Amino acid sequence: MSYEKGRRWVADPVEIRAEQLTPFSRAMGRATGYGVAEGDSSYHDDPGHAKELGYRTAVAWGLHTYGLIAQAVEDLLGAGLAPEREIAVRFTRPVFEGERITTTLTLESAARRPDRMQRLTLAARCAIDDGSTVAEGQVVVLARASAP
Repeated sequence: MSYEKGRRWVADPVEIRAEQLTPFSRAMGRATGYGVAEGDSSYHDDPGHAKELGYRTAVAWGLHTYGLIAQAVEDLLGAGLAPEREIAVRFTRPVFEGERITTTLTLESAARRPDRMQRLTLAARCAIDDGSTVAEGQVVVLARASAP
């Protein structure tokens, strides 16, 4: 794979489905201590509760969208990716159940290191089908200079 500045990769769109939201909310609650207990409702997994709060339906966690960026990087670099990485994301609007998110990565810079690794800086953008940006940021990773 060549690391040319400006090169762009677009991941397949991912639909945010209702059946994903409750397990994700429960897992987040267990992992962070923040979230909802079994039997409770949250605007993240209960469309009715979300509507009571003024949303049109359930709202996906920001970390759900963040995970799509991480997955796009993993899919792009695969075996060539080192475990060291940084992801900084700004969420620009909520993502609702039923929306589809497409993640785009654009190479901003590539710097070869003496250990045959490249330090890659990628711009990341997540958008829904109408083109509205829902998250944007930057990813810095180490990848093999000869990644597939």
